[in-house]
Amino acid sequence: MKLVYVITQGGWGGAQAHVFDLISSAVQLNNQIWLICGSTGRLTDEIKHIFPKVHVIVLDDLCREVSFSHDLKAVMYLRRIFRRVKPDIIHLHSAKAGTIGRIAAYHISPVIYTVHGWAFTTGVSKKRALLAIAVERVLQPLTARYICVSKFDYNLGMVDCKIK
Repeated sequence: MKLVYVITQGGWGGAQAHVFDLISSAVQLNNQIWLICGSTGRLTDEIKHIFPKVHVIVLDDLCREVSFSHDLKAVMYLRRIFRRVKPDIIHLHSAKAGTIGRIAAYHISPVIYTVHGWAFTTGVSKKRALLAIAVERVLQPLTARYICVSKFDYNLGMVDCKIK
């Protein structure tokens, strides 16, 4: 199976540890793996060192900040990679990678989006939360499956976006 994992930051944190574990398991099952990150760091370094057969791609335009030019370039680059690789599954992690990745994957491969926290979570301004909810509702049809890492995120997604 061909699997592509996309995450915004290549450093280390909960989401990166989760992606590392997923890649470890997928490698043991003899899958072909691609890891696409917006930056380098411990995740990319360890994957390269421990799993040299995993294709690691750093995409500088996949940055955390909202930037029309970077976001558009990231969509185009990801789309080109997805078309070339033809993955069986694209697995997205982080709100930014989840947004950019689903747009780029449109009509290419099924997408799993692991929610490590919604962009409309508690504490976010009302204006930003409403925009994030609207974006998520538009992207929902491009998502084959959601995985929420907490019951809190699952409940929030069910209430605000009616995730499937």
